[in-house]
Amino acid sequence: MYLEKVKECKTSQSEIVDEMKRHEVADQNFYITANLVLKVAAKARELFESSEVDEKRQLLNLVLMRG
Repeated sequence: MYLEKVKECKTSQSEIVDEMKRHEVADQNFYITANLVLKVAAKARELFESSEVDEKRQLLNLVLMRG
């Protein structure tokens, strides 16, 4: 019975470590994405004014989250 519990604990520990790694990757991806969004937002006016009509439409669809 003891060895069975040890095995369960090791399995559980391994699953927790894997989940922590996935959260770390998700955190990194979030910060990268947030950084890019802020950079684009900071230059939004400049990008919009220098864009062609079709590009402006795409930017507006992106901002308004339309397909």
